[in-house]
Amino acid sequence: MSFWNKIVQVFTGINPIILTLEIILFTIVFYYLFCIPKLGGASWVNILTIAVSLVVVLLAPSVESGYLSLLVTLSTTAIITIVLFQSEVRRNIFMLSFLKKENKMTGTRYKNKISEKDVQDYINEIVKALFNLSKQNIGALIILSNDNIPQVVLDSGVPINAQISSQLIESIFNAKSPLHDGAMLINNARIQSVGCFLQLSRDTTIPKELGTRHRAGIGITETTNVTALIVSEETGVISIVQHGKIQRYADHEMLQKTLLDYFWKEL
Repeated sequence: MSFWNKIVQVFTGINPIILTLEIILFTIVFYYLFCIPKLGGASWVNILTIAVSLVVVLLAPSVESGYLSLLVTLSTTAIITIVLFQSEVRRNIFMLSFLKKENKMTGTRYKNKISEKDVQDYINEIVKALFNLSKQNIGALIILSNDNIPQVVLDSGVPINAQISSQLIESIFNAKSPLHDGAMLINNARIQSVGCFLQLSRDTTIPKELGTRHRAGIGITETTNVTALIVSEETGVISIVQHGKIQRYADHEMLQKTLLDYFWKEL
């Protein structure tokens, strides 16, 4: 029997309802495999176990259709997953590509480990700067990175490797500063670079009142596992962006929690 005849036989022998359910369940499995870096411990293990079990049960009746049936299902699933979850796929590919780099830098991080008091001081300085900028309606974009910022972004800014302080943050974003329109990158308790340019998000659901600064903050978090802190130049509203999702009207408590999670996770 020729190859094409085998394919025709496979498709004629497949129950379309069963095939549709298989593709849906495989898509769920693929999606959560891409999201593993974001999920904690038992949560993703439980989800995967349930999804795989359901897939096996549904595949059982169509085993006689042969391996081509499984190949068609997996290929279709891969295409659907990439199309529907392209932002998640891009983000996690970036994360995996920088995983080796992060592992190499682990020793350096612990050598430079900072105290609990230092952490709280840095948090207070950032929060103080954000609220001062907010009161004056001065726009700002701060990226909390974890050694995974693409090199093209780093090359677009000015490296300063400075200690975190509210005075420095406010002076960088002052309208008279030549670097105020770019993003500030904070990495490992240091201000690594300023005046960086970020690719804007292409998400069409972003409210029109959010300008370039917000689109840049959302864009970087869609492809890289970082947190963006944004102050609106028009309204003074402070926003927190993670995984492409923006949370506006951030208050003191929300900022403290976000920064505490970042510093203890990274340091």
